[in-house]
Amino acid sequence: MEDARLTQLISEMTLAEKIGQLVQLTPGFFGAEYGDVVTGPELNIKMEHVDIWETGSVLNLSGKGTLDQLQKTYLQKSRLKIPLLFMNDMIYGYKNVFPIPLALAGSHDEQLLESIGAFLAQEAAADGVHVVFTPMLDVVRDPRWGRVMESPGEDVHTVAAYGRSLVTGLQGNLSRDAKIDLHHVAACIKHYAAYGAVEAGREYTAADLSQYSLLNTYLPGYLAAVEAGVKLVMTAFTVVNGMPASVDNWLLGEVLRKQAAFNGVVISDYNALNELITMGYRDDDLAAAKAALSAGVDIDMMATIFANGITKLIAAEALDEALVDQAVLRVLRLKNDLGLFENPYRGFDNLGSEEEFTQLSQRATVESSVLLKNDAAQLPLASGEQVALIGPFANSPLTLGLWGSINADFSKVKTLKAALEAAHDDFTYAKGFNMYDAKVTATEMGSQFAKAESEAAQTDAELAAEALAVAASADKIVLTIGEDFLQSGEAASKTNLHLAPTQVSLIKALHALGKPMIGVIYTGRPLVLTDVEKYFDALLLVWFPGTNGGLAIREMLFGAATPSGKLAMSWPRSVGQIPLHYDSLPTGRPLTTANANERFVSKYIDCDNTPLYPFGHGLSYGQNNITCELTKITFNHAAATIELTCQVNSDTVAVEDVLQVYLQQPKQAAVILPTQKLVATKRISQQANHALTISVPLAELGYYDNQGTQHLDDGAYTFEVGLSSANLLTSGTVTVTQ
Repeated sequence: MEDARLTQLISEMTLAEKIGQLVQLTPGFFGAEYGDVVTGPELNIKMEHVDIWETGSVLNLSGKGTLDQLQKTYLQKSRLKIPLLFMNDMIYGYKNVFPIPLALAGSHDEQLLESIGAFLAQEAAADGVHVVFTPMLDVVRDPRWGRVMESPGEDVHTVAAYGRSLVTGLQGNLSRDAKIDLHHVAACIKHYAAYGAVEAGREYTAADLSQYSLLNTYLPGYLAAVEAGVKLVMTAFTVVNGMPASVDNWLLGEVLRKQAAFNGVVISDYNALNELITMGYRDDDLAAAKAALSAGVDIDMMATIFANGITKLIAAEALDEALVDQAVLRVLRLKNDLGLFENPYRGFDNLGSEEEFTQLSQRATVESSVLLKNDAAQLPLASGEQVALIGPFANSPLTLGLWGSINADFSKVKTLKAALEAAHDDFTYAKGFNMYDAKVTATEMGSQFAKAESEAAQTDAELAAEALAVAASADKIVLTIGEDFLQSGEAASKTNLHLAPTQVSLIKALHALGKPMIGVIYTGRPLVLTDVEKYFDALLLVWFPGTNGGLAIREMLFGAATPSGKLAMSWPRSVGQIPLHYDSLPTGRPLTTANANERFVSKYIDCDNTPLYPFGHGLSYGQNNITCELTKITFNHAAATIELTCQVNSDTVAVEDVLQVYLQQPKQAAVILPTQKLVATKRISQQANHALTISVPLAELGYYDNQGTQHLDDGAYTFEVGLSSANLLTSGTVTVTQ
């Protein structure tokens, strides 16, 4: 349908029908038979001027038959037969679940990420879903915030690359104007902007940032996804630099609409427009509606600000109806791009093979798992070793993370214990300690926190005694530790990032047996392991590893696969170091080996400055044998790239790793820039005498000063290549002249 026809359609609509297109509600409003999914505060929503059957979109309805039933009933009641949009919180999986985004980003495998996006899209589209609320592109530097699990981490380059890849996979194209075919869905990035910078890591609080930080760190990831053609942008609930993000004319109007030329749909987050009143920015529906619509918000999710405010504003001649028409046109364009006017019952039957998902998800788990430590090459395990497998994570399907646990098909989850049993490995199992073991649903999400572990059949002391008895006769101990799925995700901010006391005491008791001990860590956020790391000979971080996590973990433990993920977020030694990130600004009094005993330098007196595990860290089997030499570095003026030629050598064949390229602070910059900045990555297969070229786009050298002026300077630039931000193997300098 052409824009002219959409405009004509708008001219035929009543004001109530127009406003309805700008309102999103959950399924329960349309009838009890549709159920309800609550992913925010319980709300008493009453619409005064818009009928339920004029609402333009629905949040979190699932099941193709149910969606079709609602669409059919809706169209029967609709005067102009404008179809509903169905949107869903499918963040990193649906029935089939992949590793969490914080893990996936550490794969640095854009082709893999695009394939995952395509699989997610196919599963959503087959179920009749039109829009998915992913990827989340908030830069995160405070692991106290539970939602770090949904983010690609602390680094600007990594977040942007992740966003481009997921959007391309989900939508199936790189063009802003392209239609979305039946096997793909519209992607919605979130949470614009800087939601990941909330104060003290506490959910829903404000972010207070300089323009320098916003422009150089927090905005580039979102804008990269806009450039990739994303169809929707979700605003943050929160206040950024004194302005609620949902009504910030600079963020939405100047940066997003004007500078980035985004002409897609902007949707508020859950109840965000009503919270304009709660936080004291406006005092009623009318003022809040005017502020949000004027700033560029098109859809009001789970609030009645638009439904109750716009009619009164227009009646009072306090709002130009052309603003409403403009928002409605963007919503209708999205429906048109999805082909809903031609086919309101969008969907298909071919979901792809189970084998395809198994291969893709196992590969994702291997490439995103991080080998933190491997003293004396305790991993991989040798065939014939008697293993004591301990810890409830090894035998629980609830290792998918919060969002993955809501819609997942738990009958498909492959636990580590089940994988070992299927392979007929020589092991014995003990639970060791208790964890939450009840499936969470969205309607129960809040009450789950009140569940007492005393409901368990055995006490932690009894389970620990069993574990020690099992471990006593084993050659090696594999202990699964970490956080329950409810302890990270939305509304799960924490100040204590240490392991639970029951886990710490069990770790110490098992260590006292004098046997080699391997830790397998399940978590949605970086933890503080400073007090227990010394008790382990090896540590394998698997995050929340997805539906087929157990199969992949078993392969990594026994050497059939090598973990090759890198940390997308630094792991602190102490909560007191937070926020902690590798690309900090330099100081005039840096801590060095020479001045370590002096007082007046930038350091803690009770803790090292460095993280326990730095950004980009991740070992692989045989990584100690890798050497890398930067043999040539040139500026390709015509292609606007820096070309780095490296010679990589290793006597460990066919083991994957990730080379990382960091830019040092250039001396010619107009302002102080980070001491190092990731500008490129390349997955490699270790082999002898391997030459490879890594291209760095010239744009990676650009930056903004503290007045908002963009720079790309001529001069000498030094690049370092290595295996983490703290393990740099070679460097070279090149002169850039434009």
